[in-house]
Amino acid sequence: MNDGTIELKETPRSGRGLFTTRVISKNEIIFSSPAAAAALHRKHLSLLCQSCYAYTEDVDCPCSAVCSCCKSTYYCSQQCLENDAYFHLPHCALLPRVLSAKTLKREESCHVRLLFRLLSRCCMNPNVLRAVNMMMPDHKGIPGFKRRLLQRDKAATYFIGMLPPAVEEAGETKGSTFDLLAKQLQKFPSFRSKSTIANLLAKGPAN
Repeated sequence: MNDGTIELKETPRSGRGLFTTRVISKNEIIFSSPAAAAALHRKHLSLLCQSCYAYTEDVDCPCSAVCSCCKSTYYCSQQCLENDAYFHLPHCALLPRVLSAKTLKREESCHVRLLFRLLSRCCMNPNVLRAVNMMMPDHKGIPGFKRRLLQRDKAATYFIGMLPPAVEEAGETKGSTFDLLAKQLQKFPSFRSKSTIANLLAKGPAN
């Protein structure tokens, strides 16, 4: 993780934390970690590239490339669109349903899309799931916990309801829009458990 500059320790009052072992210079990078997965807020979908997260402030001139299937996933270039195909295509056909669902609030919609992205990331790198599970979960001592708990539960329920039946994973999805998603679920069947994915959403914080 680093050269010994920082260490992870438990504290009596504040739980786990990162502590320096030496004086840190101004602007010195001491720790970095890629995001496990990311899903954009609905109002920002056309303004940020889903692959490299390049940002445009011009609402009248959104990202230049858009997925021709879901028509709701934007990229700054055709190259970024192609680079993101592995993560996006398994759930591409389901995104219009998520984005238009009147039963989901904006945060809940984002949670559902985040779970699909996280599943794709886990299939690319299984260590991602282990890393997420090591993160400290949300807890009732943080203001707004009950609201976030309800949002996670609602998002997890909706996500589970969108998944293809497990029986289809044996081969009935071959050639269908669910084929790639079914293969992902074969690798990570835990994503079919509502409690498991709700707990994944509780790791964070989500920002």
